[in-house]
Amino acid sequence: MTRVASGENPFYRELVLSVIAMADGWLKAREVAELTGLSYKQTIDALNYLYNAEKVARTGRKFTAMWGKLELLTVTDTNEES
Repeated sequence: MTRVASGENPFYRELVLSVIAMADGWLKAREVAELTGLSYKQTIDALNYLYNAEKVARTGRKFTAMWGKLELLTVTDTNEES
């Protein structure tokens, strides 16, 4: 059996990833928590894991962080170059 880091259920990551994938723009962690029905701590743990695995994008830090699809980061970078 594979050990899960920090006591986190892999289902949480799948749930959070599905909400991020369906979102059209950036979401705050609290918004993701509300949409998934998970606690804020569970959501942050899942988002951080997904970010470190390069499956979601983050803009901002700490309390200003917004989370989204990797494509959003590419679109933002392209717009800034124009």
